[in-house]
Amino acid sequence: MGRRSGNILWAGLLFLAGCGSPTGTTPPAGQTPLPSATPDAVLLHVQGEVRLQQVITGQVVPASFGDGLWRGDVIVTEQDAQAEVLCSDGQSIEVAPNQSVPVTCGETPDPVYQSVIVRIHGEQIEALPSTRPTPSDNDNLPVVLSPRNTHLADGRPAIRWRAVEGAEGYEVVVSGPGGELWRATAQGAELPYPEAQPPLGAEVGYLIQVTARMAQAEQPRPSEPVLVTVLSAAKVEQVSQFEAQIEGLGLSGESARFLRAAYYADQELYGEAIAALVSLAEETSAPLAHRLLGDVYLDVGLDDEAAQSYRQARELAQEQGNRPVQAETEVGLGHVAFAAGRFEEALSHYRTAQTLYQELGLASDAGAVAELASGAEARLPTPTP
Repeated sequence: MGRRSGNILWAGLLFLAGCGSPTGTTPPAGQTPLPSATPDAVLLHVQGEVRLQQVITGQVVPASFGDGLWRGDVIVTEQDAQAEVLCSDGQSIEVAPNQSVPVTCGETPDPVYQSVIVRIHGEQIEALPSTRPTPSDNDNLPVVLSPRNTHLADGRPAIRWRAVEGAEGYEVVVSGPGGELWRATAQGAELPYPEAQPPLGAEVGYLIQVTARMAQAEQPRPSEPVLVTVLSAAKVEQVSQFEAQIEGLGLSGESARFLRAAYYADQELYGEAIAALVSLAEETSAPLAHRLLGDVYLDVGLDDEAAQSYRQARELAQEQGNRPVQAETEVGLGHVAFAAGRFEEALSHYRTAQTLYQELGLASDAGAVAELASGAEARLPTPTP
């Protein structure tokens, strides 16, 4: 038998559940399809030859890190292989070599897991994004990269932005509820937080704007302002405690970083989530890392970076036959196109995702994406007679 242990903090990793199984298979005739893409557990660790016997399809497929699991699935390990499963109720199941262990998660998910799963399978699929402001005729503008539309654990963040060709320097302005807090100049595309300035206060919204100073004949070029909020001391302590417990879990480096990135994203610490996911995406061929990175880029409004991550995730998912992740990347690419006002392109991505979900037997997700497609179609110009 697999050994079960309780650990509520594991629940943060279930942000990863968006990658979902079954792995690109269609339920055979006469079997009940999955009601949604929300799994009951996620495969946390895989070492050696590990296979998954799927309760819905009855098929046995290779298992891999991040696979979504449902109650009744069976994890099968060969000699010298092992695996660990994290359930939605906060329990973990360890599978030793030469075992066949069913996924026996409880039916009631932990509240932390519940909030995370709503974010992945609710906001990502069921809501259309806001359209972005129309780009300027001169798109050679600074873009604040970090911190950007995020919570912060540190009130003295370094500020980075995308450089502007021909700029002679930059001016950074930080404003709070009472108006301008401070301003400083920089020659490059990064500014350490000025030592002489007070740190940003907790639970207060601040706007950061960067303006490129051009030659005398040209007007200064301001960035779009971005919003940041520093977490309270109590919340920062909760994050620190979570990080400390991760270190004591004995996970592989990849698993620990996935866990931290998932938790950061759920807490809207998007800067920390992006840093962790960029590192993972550079080191792994798992489409999950690229797709999650696309999600976070989309959250902060870096649409070009989001599209690039989604395309990389889609390519990897296609190569590996991972149709659930492929469907999710099509939704993400649809959101990017919709936000930019490219509604015909968005419609194409949403319809592709809808078809994939239908083929997987994920009726509720197919229906949700169909509504997204209808929303994009409604924005198309009416044909002239």
